[in-house]
Amino acid sequence: MTDAPADLSAADEARRKAMLALDVKALDVLLDDGLIYMHSSGVTDDKSAYLKGVGSKLWEYKSIRTEDERTTVRGDTATVFCHMMIDLLSNGETKKVDSNALLVWTRASGSWKLLSVLSSARK
Repeated sequence: MTDAPADLSAADEARRKAMLALDVKALDVLLDDGLIYMHSSGVTDDKSAYLKGVGSKLWEYKSIRTEDERTTVRGDTATVFCHMMIDLLSNGETKKVDSNALLVWTRASGSWKLLSVLSSARK
């Protein structure tokens, strides 16, 4: 993450590693309880549904890459806009996600938590 505070960059890196490792416990700590995750398909999950999907290997992430990250921090809220590319297996089928993504982070009790993801397929 460019121009992001070190603790925010570390939280995002931990999130990516947890996604790749299918580590539901680590994700549970990194995701805000009010998480709304809109996938590039338009499907929306709350925290519980997202963690269930990761735990059941609905999404088996193989790689997660970002480019052109733009981070804005205002107090205890941060937005990260980026070009996101994900390779994954979904229901045993290989998929590639190529999207623009907006991530919203909030800092609570001194640590960053992911509050929202909006992913829109690039054309």
